[in-house]
Amino acid sequence: MQVRSFPLFPVLMSYGTNDKFEEVKDSLLSEVESVREEDTNGVNITNVGGWQSKDDIRVKTPQISKYVKQCINESLSESRSPNFDLKYSILNMWINVNGPGDSNSLHNHPGSDFSGIFWLKAPENSGKVYFNNPHDFTQNADIQTVREEYKDALNIHPSYFCTPEEGSFLVFPSSLMHKVDQNKSKENRISVACNIRIMS
Repeated sequence: MQVRSFPLFPVLMSYGTNDKFEEVKDSLLSEVESVREEDTNGVNITNVGGWQSKDDIRVKTPQISKYVKQCINESLSESRSPNFDLKYSILNMWINVNGPGDSNSLHNHPGSDFSGIFWLKAPENSGKVYFNNPHDFTQNADIQTVREEYKDALNIHPSYFCTPEEGSFLVFPSSLMHKVDQNKSKENRISVACNIRIMS
């Protein structure tokens, strides 16, 4: 008897590093400080401690906006068919500054197709981003019994984490539940996040 196991309906995520990051890092962080000085209170959405800007920073941060668009373009062009003239709009964009002990609670991003995280400062142990398997509830028993080699090769786990690096970015389906672990470093972790809608 021959049996073949294979993945079906995978969730596609894109992780990358911007080669130009070091060239623009100072200007990006300068825009972060400018927005933060203008609105020291920020907002409380998913942040547990730390500071989060309003989600309307695109006009105020032209360098960040340009950088984010470059990362999104690279992410989508790498995984999407060249037969489609893929257009998208950035619905909103905001800054997260998490100091020691700060984190972001479990959430997703309704109303958008993709979301992105762009790390501008990511000290070691400053917090991983965790994604919950959307099938963990309905397929929990199945997930628990899968052989380890399949779990590792196909990312069949109850959750998955990504360790941020400065200049790296992650684009993922907005429906995925995710959270950011506590910052256990002695420095700030700084990221920019956005929501993306695919244009038909």
